[in-house]
Amino acid sequence: MPPLYGEITRDIPMTYAQWGTVWGISFIPMMIFALISGMYADRVGTRSIVGLATIAMGVFGIGRAFAQDFSQLLWLMLLIGVGSSFLRPNLPKSLGHWFPSSELGLANGFLIAGLCIGSGSALMVSGVYLSPLIGGWRNVMWLYGIICVVLGTLWLWIFREGQNFSHNHHQASEKFSFREALSIVFRVQDLWLLMASRFCIVGSLIAVIGFLPELLVSKGMKPSLAHLSASLIYYINVVGVIVIPLLSDKFGLRKIFIWPFSLLGALLVISLGMFQGIACLIICSLLGLIVGFIPLMMTIPMEMEGIGHRHFGTALGLFFTIGNLGSFVAPVVGGKIIDSTGEEWTAFFFWGVLMVIGALFILPMKETGYKIKTFPAIEKPMGTIGG
Repeated sequence: MPPLYGEITRDIPMTYAQWGTVWGISFIPMMIFALISGMYADRVGTRSIVGLATIAMGVFGIGRAFAQDFSQLLWLMLLIGVGSSFLRPNLPKSLGHWFPSSELGLANGFLIAGLCIGSGSALMVSGVYLSPLIGGWRNVMWLYGIICVVLGTLWLWIFREGQNFSHNHHQASEKFSFREALSIVFRVQDLWLLMASRFCIVGSLIAVIGFLPELLVSKGMKPSLAHLSASLIYYINVVGVIVIPLLSDKFGLRKIFIWPFSLLGALLVISLGMFQGIACLIICSLLGLIVGFIPLMMTIPMEMEGIGHRHFGTALGLFFTIGNLGSFVAPVVGGKIIDSTGEEWTAFFFWGVLMVIGALFILPMKETGYKIKTFPAIEKPMGTIGG
């Protein structure tokens, strides 16, 4: 939606704070449903949950084409968030059933790479090329919604649970219960630190991507270059989310690949509020590369003592519930700052400081990489998808 800001706000007038609310509201349902979906996936697997959630997101995505005012668009984005809260926590869990700890960081890297390619392409083509080609932003919503419905249907048809998942085991286990899972996961203190870090870091990145194209255009940058800048964060991130997790898996360490890169990312985010043109393209490219550590944040919960495969869905559900709240708060607060000050750089400074705080939450955590501690349940090789 960010590349379509100009078109959408001509039909549906909004302030920056309202745009930040629309952009971030889809993350609010994570607070309610992500934990439920993760716990349910621990019982029944991810095949039906992911497939149906993707189809639902497509249907509600098409609904945006019919929005006539701010409140209607807001509600539709909220409903998309409900579908997303069942989808996003369970994609990493699907990989966790197939890959050992020594390969899981890279596997999650490829997962995020796919997200980056799709998101970067959407940012690049939606406003400059696709909307003029098919007749406006409402038809773009139709197109993306149909794609989601098709992908969800294909998932239900093709995907199978991994070798490390046993549906019968979970149903037969008399000791397993939602209350037990919550009790175990809630007691893992490092998970709360990781969630706080994600709140700050990912919230800042979502805010930057949501506002950057329009703010660059408002400063006089050509729309094609402005959209390219935001797209570069995703495109170059394809390299980052593979290289950084690969190095992390190779060295068997996690923390050292998160907090230093987050601090560098904070400096780059602050710089985005001060530069444009070629400098902005370079900064966005570096930012996309540096934040390649994000897949590691989804890998760490499985490696935490007491969680493992059995409670990974519950842990990821809680992780997304709290961690993704920042993806709503950061855009809304940033938009309010711009509305109040009239200066775009103040919002970028706020988002940069937020990333610094996120890095600090990582420091007291225990290292979970296999170089420090090995969990037998997730070290046994489990083959590859389709194997």
